[in-house]
Amino acid sequence: MNDGKNAQIGDLAAELSHQVNNPLAVAVACAATVERLVTELNPEHATESQRSDLVEVLGDLRHALERIRLVVRNINTLSFKHTVPPPSELLGDPFPAAQKK
Repeated sequence: MNDGKNAQIGDLAAELSHQVNNPLAVAVACAATVERLVTELNPEHATESQRSDLVEVLGDLRHALERIRLVVRNINTLSFKHTVPPPSELLGDPFPAAQKK
């Protein structure tokens, strides 16, 4: 690839990173707020089992948001390097929990 195309890819990567990072920050903050509210639920409004289920779902959400954050970080790194890494390096492992079992 020539330098001009590398520069264009870097610019595109920087813009993509910026556009994804802003709503991602909002989603992370909202998830943290919901998690806090779930832990504060009055026992009259939710059983322990319901609270546990909500906490588990929120954990899954946090994991998904962390994966997005890592992809954005890798894209941001790409924008400074102006080189294209292999997709597996850019996107990471799509099923890390499955490998742990």
